[in-house]
Amino acid sequence: MIPLFYISIFILSSLILAKAGSLAVANLIMIAEYLNWKKFVVGSLIMGLLSSMPELFVGLSSALSQRPTLAFGNIIGANIILLTLVSSTAVLLGGTITLKSRSIQRSLMFSGFYALLPLLLLVDGYFSRGDGIILLIALGFYLREFFIHQKKFSKVFVQKKATKNYKLFFKYFTRFLIGFLFLIFSAQGMVFSASRLALTLDLPLVFVGAVAVALGTSLPELSFGLRSVIMKQKQMFLGTLFGSIALNSSLILGLTCLIAPFRVYNIGLFVSGFIFTGLAVLLFLIFFKTGDKITKREAKVLLFVYILFFIIQVLIK
Repeated sequence: MIPLFYISIFILSSLILAKAGSLAVANLIMIAEYLNWKKFVVGSLIMGLLSSMPELFVGLSSALSQRPTLAFGNIIGANIILLTLVSSTAVLLGGTITLKSRSIQRSLMFSGFYALLPLLLLVDGYFSRGDGIILLIALGFYLREFFIHQKKFSKVFVQKKATKNYKLFFKYFTRFLIGFLFLIFSAQGMVFSASRLALTLDLPLVFVGAVAVALGTSLPELSFGLRSVIMKQKQMFLGTLFGSIALNSSLILGLTCLIAPFRVYNIGLFVSGFIFTGLAVLLFLIFFKTGDKITKREAKVLLFVYILFFIIQVLIK
């Protein structure tokens, strides 16, 4: 009876998430057009930060409850999901994604480094407060690079020549905020239900973080990404993807380490996390360097990498 209740919450949360994603994307695009923002900036800085809120909530709550390994598993799993499952699903449903801008390619390089940075710091098996400070300093460098090079991003929302209607802007902003709040709450509903189902099966906490919780906290990015790609706003999707990875690895994990330093005893998760994160980053770089794009065939390769990661996590749990 209890598992059926959690399954119902999961299904309901997923339906709400899909609708909320559509609402948030549509109104964010209107806001960006109103303010004449660049598409990649909207995705990378604004939506990247907002869509990482579930990971932030999970990280802070797990650290404060002295369960920081849940946050670690969540961040590693979420980054792999973003690079594989989220990106491949967006391409398979929305078509080929191109990456011809050098500034966006530079952001890809930075995001790949940030995805691997926490695993490099964990070579000694311990995340100290010093490691947390290093991650937060890395966040400062990311923001600095972003603001220095953001003027080079190519595509902008062209503002129509018309008198600004501030009431209209407020309407767009209110609708976007409502959509985003429902994104957060529905994602948390999925995290709650998936985590409870996993815990009833007596699974390790770090496994729950890397698989169940990571999948739930990545749903805002997945929903936003799908809507962005379908609505032909692919630079916004790339910005959200790269921004979320950088913020997950620096801001969220850095704060977690400062609050509650921890040791990782699950060597299997560390090794598999390092291998699959590195593999996903490498594939991304190869795909974009060879053709400046990710096609549906290459998306299937990324999807296979995620499936393989999931299977291995189940086997080594």
